[in-house]
Amino acid sequence: MRVPRIILRSAVTKNVRYFSTSGVFRLQQTEEEIMDTKSIISAFNTLKPAISDEITTRNYNDLLYSLLISRSSDETKYKIEEMILNNVYPDAETFAYGLGTCLFDKNVSRASSYLEGMNRYELEITESMVIFYAQINKVAGREYQDLVDLVKKGKFTNEDVLALVSKRKV
Repeated sequence: MRVPRIILRSAVTKNVRYFSTSGVFRLQQTEEEIMDTKSIISAFNTLKPAISDEITTRNYNDLLYSLLISRSSDETKYKIEEMILNNVYPDAETFAYGLGTCLFDKNVSRASSYLEGMNRYELEITESMVIFYAQINKVAGREYQDLVDLVKKGKFTNEDVLALVSKRKV
């Protein structure tokens, strides 16, 4: 019996990420064309019923990686919401992919909600994520120097970051 798998292609490296019902993950070089967002989502949705009891954060993160490469901010948001509804809990990598898509559409509000989500799941907001959040604010034409200053300070907590995030919601 053939094991179903999803092929998620990276537009940058032309790597292929496979995941299957056996939970096997591997990267393989390919010269095939990059799949569009609808094809990626369709492939994932086709596979889900076959492995519904086994879908993990890693499976979703592989999907989110492909959505990041295809710059699909809205689809990334919907898939993160779906994984939470399916009791598959996001990790720091999940939120990093979410933040990444916010850069493409300059969506400070959504980026803020991803940082708040990290705190809700008791995940550490790292220096690199604060720097990335500052970059999203910068390309969106928003104030970002206070975020840079926070990173320069050296040591900060999630609460320090969220205090600056909440300022942007006003």
